[in-house]
Amino acid sequence: MKDIKIAAFDVDGTLFNHITHRIEEDDLNCLNKLREQGIKLAIASGRPPYFVKEKLSQYFTFDYYICLNGTYIMDHAFHELYSEPLSKQDTENLVQDFTHFKQYLQFQFPEKGYLYAGKLPLQNRLMILLGRWGNFEDHRKKKTRHKQSLPLAAVSRVEPSIFKQIKPKYPHLQFDKFFGNGFDIHPKKTSKANAIAHICEHIGCTMEQAIAFGDNYNDLSMIETCGIGVAMGNAVDEVKAKADFVTKPCGKNGIYEACKHFEILK
Repeated sequence: MKDIKIAAFDVDGTLFNHITHRIEEDDLNCLNKLREQGIKLAIASGRPPYFVKEKLSQYFTFDYYICLNGTYIMDHAFHELYSEPLSKQDTENLVQDFTHFKQYLQFQFPEKGYLYAGKLPLQNRLMILLGRWGNFEDHRKKKTRHKQSLPLAAVSRVEPSIFKQIKPKYPHLQFDKFFGNGFDIHPKKTSKANAIAHICEHIGCTMEQAIAFGDNYNDLSMIETCGIGVAMGNAVDEVKAKADFVTKPCGKNGIYEACKHFEILK
């Protein structure tokens, strides 16, 4: 049995049930039991800060919030602990490329998302569901918000043929697929794993004392790096292959099952 000090949870497909659109009571009960044992609880998501503040806080107050795949960390009171935004050059180049190719580009800032390029297709209802829409401003004419402060990350929708042209131009940026031709864009040096490591240093423990739960490609770094990596039953095959344990699907009490399996819960 590992001496677990921190548990990190992805949101979509791990904690947040897409069928009921909430965190289930069984999972909330498990989170409370972990907290009673002194284990710190962290969100590790591609979700932006504004979603975390407005939506997740309705269900539970976590000790830490890792947002936008590791580019931004907040404490329980939503105070910034860490930030690694896109560079000025990358921001300007992305605006130029996505405007030229007429592809969807939304920059994520702490307060809202700003659309810089592309159309607003009906499929964007999916982006609303995933929390990558929420507080939103159509900024395609102005394109000035990044001059106040640099974006934390970007959300894009790119046609496959155009993606092949764009991606090689950004070798130091990570393009995390979250659905179909939708990608989260952030610096390669940022990841959920690196963010968890930052928190571990902050609270005085090691990555071996961390357990991570996830289901999608952007969870691979923490699934592989934490002392225990748990894949949900609904996870993509790549995540399941790297996990130490595959538990029940989201909404089926899988978090509790994994904690009992590893004897984390007394």
